[in-house]
Amino acid sequence: MREGRMVFIGYPVLLMIVAGFIFLFGAVFPSSAQEMVQNSAVDSINGHEYGEDSQFVVYYFHGNKRCSTCKKLEKYSEEGVHSQQVMDRTGITLPLEIVNFDIPENKHFMEDFDLYTQSLVITEVRDGKILRWENLDQIWMLVGDREEFIEYIQDGICSFVKGE
Repeated sequence: MREGRMVFIGYPVLLMIVAGFIFLFGAVFPSSAQEMVQNSAVDSINGHEYGEDSQFVVYYFHGNKRCSTCKKLEKYSEEGVHSQQVMDRTGITLPLEIVNFDIPENKHFMEDFDLYTQSLVITEVRDGKILRWENLDQIWMLVGDREEFIEYIQDGICSFVKGE
């Protein structure tokens, strides 16, 4: 009876060990954050489902602590992303997803996109996978000039969508 019990308990433990080795030694480790994100699935964020067609999504990432400048970054980002200029130049309307990276289920974005603070990231998503992305990392430098900030966002989005 004791042996049967050991076998019953032993197999799940053995399976976990084998699975761990397969994960550690069988996985191909990406050489960059870009490659890591390309290999990760983004089935849904904030309830938005991503289907088979390639689409572009812009993410504004923020933390729990939000100063007035952080709120301004979000506001200007929203204005730039949803501007008529972006629609006219790309022919599409891009969704803007607001994501709190301090929530446990969103912490992976910090590594996925090499983030260290509030950021605006443009992505191309197909079949639930991120194909490519770009962090518009000058937003902090431009937050003092609304017009220049919005123009930077518009130009960045349009270049990214057109593949330039």
